[in-house]
Amino acid sequence: LATRDGSKQMPATSHLLSCSQRRGEKHELSRLNLGTNALVVIIERVRDLGKKPVILERIAVPAKLFEGLAESGDLPNELYQLYEESYGVTIHKAIEELSVELASSQTAHHLGVKTNSPLLAIERVAETLEGNPVEFQRSLYNCSHHFYLNEIV
Repeated sequence: LATRDGSKQMPATSHLLSCSQRRGEKHELSRLNLGTNALVVIIERVRDLGKKPVILERIAVPAKLFEGLAESGDLPNELYQLYEESYGVTIHKAIEELSVELASSQTAHHLGVKTNSPLLAIERVAETLEGNPVEFQRSLYNCSHHFYLNEIV
């Protein structure tokens, strides 16, 4: 993300809303190449920029790969480092799909915007070095003071 003056920023803090284990929904199982009735860990959190909520994230990971994650309590801001250090899962690449959607009342509450405000929606599948999908993330961005920046090198 970047501010309107061009300054690049990364979310410095996050606030965990929930972290639980359940059977995966059809779209989660499909994105993670998991079988019917597979268990997933769902992480829901709000990430801040400049002490203001900007991103609402919902992350699904295979419970089989991340045993105990749902019971681990508070999670760090940088999940990929946790995946590697605690679970031996290294993220090699991520594929993102971008769209726009309107904020629901619940999303508006978490991001401090009005219901039906336009939000950037990003769905991302992160893969291991072997090409296995291990994280499906759906994030909603309040871009009223920031914009999504993708720098290809």
